[in-house]
Amino acid sequence: MTTLRNKSIPQKVSLFIWRTRLKRIPVRVELDKRGVDLDSVLCPLCSDAPESVEHAMFSCAKELWNTVIWVSGYFIWKNRNQKVFAKDSWGAPKILNEIQVKTYEWINNRSKRFNLTWHEWLTNPQVSASHQHTCFDPG
Repeated sequence: MTTLRNKSIPQKVSLFIWRTRLKRIPVRVELDKRGVDLDSVLCPLCSDAPESVEHAMFSCAKELWNTVIWVSGYFIWKNRNQKVFAKDSWGAPKILNEIQVKTYEWINNRSKRFNLTWHEWLTNPQVSASHQHTCFDPG
């Protein structure tokens, strides 16, 4: 399996994705398989399931990931329409800012159990969710 190549992201991110696909990130289930003595193999964010690669990267943070991806798609499409119909384009910095701001606002305003400060959102939203003692749940 080869590493993913994307010049828009740092090499360390490509390496992380490659290692994740190989199940070579230090999640608790994999550490336990290698004989590392742990208090528990349960996910430290939700404590509802064993922390496997699939759980950590997809199940536990699924709604958070989906929200970021869908909001990104929305603003990319909105910018595309702005360029096509108004002959104007925001450019990458404004698109990224809109994605960041609106994702934060929409998650905080539409989630009953997921409430982050702006600083937490900017620094590490998934780890901040552990302070909520739950996985992201918009309902």
